[in-house]
Amino acid sequence: MCRKIVQNVEFIREKKTVEETRIIRECAYTDEKLDGKKRTGNKGIILYLYQCQNENNEPCNASNALSYSIMSVVASLFCFILRSQI
Repeated sequence: MCRKIVQNVEFIREKKTVEETRIIRECAYTDEKLDGKKRTGNKGIILYLYQCQNENNEPCNASNALSYSIMSVVASLFCFILRSQI
């Protein structure tokens, strides 16, 4: 089973309210059926929980591998530039 958590976080930055959405993907260890179940956390945090069953050995909540590759390259370049300035 797989779980996807869509986390909406609201906070104040430079006197403005900012909202960010984060997606967390992980293995699920319960058979509970979740399809957008809403949970609220501390002030400014709302979670939407989704859970699904893998089919044909493929994760049902997989993300795009290309986006992780691009993020890795950008992070590496940033570290290289930062290190060369020291």
